[in-house]
Amino acid sequence: MSGLLSRRLYVRHPVDATGRSFVISCVVALLAIAAGPVYAQQATVSGRVTDTSEAGLPGASVTITNVETGIETAVTTNQEGYYTIPLLQPGRYAIAVDLSGFRPATRTAITLAVQQVARIDFTLEVGGVEETVEVGAPLVDAQTSSLGHVIENARVRELPLNGRNPLELSRLTPGVNLLATAFLDNRNFNLTSVSINGGQGGTNAVLIDGGSATLPARNEYAVAPNVDAVEEFRVQTNAYSAEFGMTGGGVINLVTKSGTNDFRGTLFEFLRNDKVDANSWTNNRNDLDKPPLRYNQFGGTIGGPIWLPDNLGPLSYDGHNRSFFFFNYEGIRFRSSTTALTRVPTELERRGDFSETLIQSSGGAIIPVQLYDPATTQPNPAGAGFVRDPLQAVIPSERLDPVALNALQFYPQPNRTPDDPTGRNNFISTASTFSDAEQYNARVDHLISAANRLFVRYSQNDASNSGNPPIFDADNMGDPRASFQTRNNKSVTIGDTHAFSGRVLNEVRLSVSRQALLSEPAGLNVNAPGSLGFPVSIPDTLFPRLNTGDVQNLGSDPGQFRLAGLTGGQVTDSLSIALGKHTIKTGIDLRVHQFNNRQPGPVSGQFTFSRDMTGNPQDTAGNTGFGLATFLLGSVSGGNLNSDLARAVGFQYYGAFVQDDYRISPRLTLNLGLRYDIITAPTERFDRHSNFNPTAINPVTGTPGVLEFAAVDFGRQVSDTNFTNFGPRVGLAFDVFGTGRTVVRGGYGIFYYHSGALEFPANQGFQATTPFQSEQGSDFSAFQLADGPPEIMEPSGSSLGPLSFLGNNVTYFEEDRPTPSTQQWNLSLQQELPGSTLVEVAYAGSHSTHVIGFSYDLNQLDPQFLSLGLALDDQVPNPFVGSMPEGTPLSGPTISRRQSLRPFPAYLNVNVQNPPLGDMIYHSGQVKVERRFAQGFALLGSYTFSKNIGDVGRNIIDFATTGGSPQNSVGCGQNTKFDRASCRSIEPQDVTHNFVLSTIYELPFGQGQPFLSSGGALAQILGGFQLNAIVNLRSGLPLVIRGANNGAADRPNLVGDPSLPTSEQSIDRWFNTDAFEAPPEFTFGDTPRTLPSTRGPGFASVDLSVSKNIAFTGTSRLQFRAELFNVFNRVNFNQPNSNFLSAGFGTITSAGDPRRVQFGLKLYF
Repeated sequence: MSGLLSRRLYVRHPVDATGRSFVISCVVALLAIAAGPVYAQQATVSGRVTDTSEAGLPGASVTITNVETGIETAVTTNQEGYYTIPLLQPGRYAIAVDLSGFRPATRTAITLAVQQVARIDFTLEVGGVEETVEVGAPLVDAQTSSLGHVIENARVRELPLNGRNPLELSRLTPGVNLLATAFLDNRNFNLTSVSINGGQGGTNAVLIDGGSATLPARNEYAVAPNVDAVEEFRVQTNAYSAEFGMTGGGVINLVTKSGTNDFRGTLFEFLRNDKVDANSWTNNRNDLDKPPLRYNQFGGTIGGPIWLPDNLGPLSYDGHNRSFFFFNYEGIRFRSSTTALTRVPTELERRGDFSETLIQSSGGAIIPVQLYDPATTQPNPAGAGFVRDPLQAVIPSERLDPVALNALQFYPQPNRTPDDPTGRNNFISTASTFSDAEQYNARVDHLISAANRLFVRYSQNDASNSGNPPIFDADNMGDPRASFQTRNNKSVTIGDTHAFSGRVLNEVRLSVSRQALLSEPAGLNVNAPGSLGFPVSIPDTLFPRLNTGDVQNLGSDPGQFRLAGLTGGQVTDSLSIALGKHTIKTGIDLRVHQFNNRQPGPVSGQFTFSRDMTGNPQDTAGNTGFGLATFLLGSVSGGNLNSDLARAVGFQYYGAFVQDDYRISPRLTLNLGLRYDIITAPTERFDRHSNFNPTAINPVTGTPGVLEFAAVDFGRQVSDTNFTNFGPRVGLAFDVFGTGRTVVRGGYGIFYYHSGALEFPANQGFQATTPFQSEQGSDFSAFQLADGPPEIMEPSGSSLGPLSFLGNNVTYFEEDRPTPSTQQWNLSLQQELPGSTLVEVAYAGSHSTHVIGFSYDLNQLDPQFLSLGLALDDQVPNPFVGSMPEGTPLSGPTISRRQSLRPFPAYLNVNVQNPPLGDMIYHSGQVKVERRFAQGFALLGSYTFSKNIGDVGRNIIDFATTGGSPQNSVGCGQNTKFDRASCRSIEPQDVTHNFVLSTIYELPFGQGQPFLSSGGALAQILGGFQLNAIVNLRSGLPLVIRGANNGAADRPNLVGDPSLPTSEQSIDRWFNTDAFEAPPEFTFGDTPRTLPSTRGPGFASVDLSVSKNIAFTGTSRLQFRAELFNVFNRVNFNQPNSNFLSAGFGTITSAGDPRRVQFGLKLYF
């Protein structure tokens, strides 16, 4: 047994991710004395009580009262006059201080925000009557060192939101990079993929009422309570305290609404209609009308004290000042259509006639197609490589594959004039889409005693939609993108707070999030393979995926075939101790994550038909051949077929922390903390994990490399659990002049996080993948389409031992996997100005290491052999003949010279799965100006100037999402194994400049306003109007240039300045396309992974809402709203075509949303 394997057996720590383990963890946590991040949704008030000589007053009684619920909390000051009151629900408060011999003092109109640590000092005078002062909570933060911002209720309630998802307002915070839209984000992917202060997108912690709300697939949050259910939320962006863990970017913490002593509620309806929307730029460009659109968002809220009337006798109950409830419902109904442009076969091409088909050469010229017959492939008699006989432009009808001809009927006919002679975008479609959702939120708060509080919150969101919009039509079972999806998400949190004394408090919390997901692509369970004429060996589950080069693909999207159940459970228990100048928090955090997922991929096969298969094998530039011709000939050039499998993967998290906020003096506070995180390596419930061992000698071949299996060749875990994840946190807050108006703050911390399903190993052996590849090499057809693959592999588990997957692709999941981590640091200056205004200037940086990057091929050919050129395709004797399993691509008498020179010649590709080798560093300057709502006006402006450099190019959500963030999947590409340094560049989602401004403004007319306050008809007409706006300006994203056909590269060479002066930029030529040229044969292109200074179009948008409030009696009012998104209808162009091989290279053909208009009616009572 090798040393590597011996170490594997020694260090394994199996994890039982079953429900029984979760229950045990809950019981342990409930018995624990100390705990984890459970103050997350609460606020804290601290301060000092002194006499007029500034001497501390011990024993003073400090009572804080929630104005809306009447709940009181009382403490006494310590020997130095300090007091701390933690675990306060965000809301409006009054504080009273009393000490015998001194005049009592009261402060009112104090509004506490989520996670706020407010310092409120009192100076008591001897004797006299009580003094009452109306003063708000301080604007500056003189207690903590973290960066971030609170999005208070007024902004959540009033600012225009397209889709009314409150998390979209996170973009108001400096350092938040949100490029996606929140509208109809039923999958919760777009807002999950937000990057905060340089962190990898999708690594943020999302908390609801202090409990984790993320799921174990892509770290997406389970439920985002809608606008009317959210009180407020805080976005922490840098160097937060040790209370918080499992995050690589920021912490977003929502607090839901609770009931008060008054019965209050709302009813609302928001609607949209295409009649008032602007048409899109794409539709106008193609002379298309606006698609029909109907959108309704409706619901209501009700909350108040729990009350049962007296006539119920013993069941009667009056919950004023004690028991409260809140309930919210929201429904969404959406009907519309989307426009798609693509290339489909022409009438001549459908008959096999390519005499009029043109392509763009690697040099940019438009040339006729030249076809070569794949059936005549033979060794080059005059040199290296292979040759083929030319094929006439009109393929004889007897050569056309019957399955391909049957599949052609699912392609629609061209319906528009193409964009260029190659036929690009000769088809346009307007396909219908729908989205429905129902959301429920319920909360109960109960004061068990003066020392004990309990709350329960339950949220549920049920959504169904058309998934990815179709390209052809939703009723076309061969549509390559259409799907139907349902998601049922649930989240519950239970919290109990107990005060052992005025200085010692404990809180226990249980949170569970759950998702049940169903995704059905077009072509599911309609026996498409049988109707197309495939042999019976092809499973009939999906419409086989036909990846037809040079025209639109056809067939079910295998990635949309999915059934999943995801669960995240968390138990925390916390202890807070006020000890002199120290406020100490300590605790643990236990979590269980279960990932049950059936997403097998191409169970009915995906068949690739490349241009090269009907091209000249001596032409590495790709100037010959045509993918559609390859398809009609039935010459399968690649692909694979997967067997079905449902996975059951789980992992656990254990966190512990201690945090000491040390008030060294009234002007200086130190924040000192340490967090310890253990994220266990995942296990599969039935031990169906496997892994390629690159150092073990295979006894069958005598060469390195063998596939090994969990619980057979090693323990249950493929990788090691790390036990060295210590995260120190240190910060300070210094009140420069002692006035509480000028504060310097700074902080540093290390944070560890989990990358969701990207951390889960492979299941090879338990899911079999049959590769479509000829034994003779890639220049030969794997098989004839109508005949199907000669053999389909079946799962064999571990029964084949070292024979497992010999001659096939294998996956290597590195055993030594450091936990992804981020270092964060900041230095900031806060200054309070007159008029309730705060200015903050900050520097924020981060350095992320061991970031999950893109997979690469460990079996990559050493670049030194590229000099052999076409000789790499020559056939040489197969040293493994007779030892390979029959029917595998390497079982024939010969293999290619290229294969023989690979590091593991007995295998095809050795996929290094999701390696933790990424590195990113981020620097930013940030400015924030905030004016809290007063005299009818509020303002929040933020500007971020930043640069993010790395070699990652990947979000945790690294796939396309509807209306989602662009460029979230930009790997290193060529030569990744041997030249990792070439991967380093500006990160593809880097935004140099980002400015966001939000305002709320009540027009100064009508009751309670400076003008027309006495009433009258004019006051009724002009009064009650409010203007709210969000302005967003940001610079463009770096360009990612790809495309090469030379036998090695995936990008061209850079031979000039790719940037154009602004005056020369247009949608037909956004950048200098002449700055690129094809690299020589069998060399790598030298264009960087992203261009450092050449960027796509910037973004500018103004969202505006105008509301009219009509007051009735008391707190009742009716509000009419008109909301306009992109009010000036600015065309925000998408990224230009950056494919060097495309005829549209450098052009822009699409844009973002035009102006959208929404009307709303809302009744407050």
